[in-house]
Amino acid sequence: MPAFAYRARDRDGRLVQGQVEAADERAAVAALRGRGLVVTDLWAAPGAPGGAEAATGATVLDLDLGRLARSLGLDRPRRLPRRELAVFCRQLAGILEAGV
Repeated sequence: MPAFAYRARDRDGRLVQGQVEAADERAAVAALRGRGLVVTDLWAAPGAPGGAEAATGATVLDLDLGRLARSLGLDRPRRLPRRELAVFCRQLAGILEAGV
């Protein structure tokens, strides 16, 4: 089973680093999410068995808006006006195009 190295944030916002064994990147993110971590980077661990085949060079952004809202004390999400949603989507598209 491939090993993946990761960087993540715990519930208190502290940076956590380590390795996890999983069948693929999605399974690795799911396992880390199950531990209460928000993954910021995930890559094939160097020298790990199966790591070379699993390497993609991609950075994973684990974004759980529901958990983020609950952590901010927003138990019941409010409905966004269409204009605000359109502005948000436009700004997010710009950020993604910039490679952030």
